Amino acid sequence: MINAKPSINGNTRDHFIDAYTDIQAARDALMKAIGTTRQNVMHGRNYLHLPHENAARDEDDECLDKLREAVGTLDLLAMDIVEAVK
Repeated sequence: MINAKPSINGNTRDHFIDAYTDIQAARDALMKAIGTTRQNVMHGRNYLHLPHENAARDEDDECLDKLREAVGTLDLLAMDIVEAVK
């Protein structure tokens, strides 16, 4: 949760909305990158030649899990900004 609020001596509601828009764009770009990576890089056929293909894929899946967590963090930040400008 963020505690910042628009202020006469600080940033305006519009600045907060700009930040919200940028966060949403970053979230959308990250989701697209996760999908593209899952389809085109971490596809099963790209593991068949590895000696421990299942372990290698599991390890790579952990990387995508961390990116999905980042999406969740961006979602929470966006919601906090919405609350701040109400």
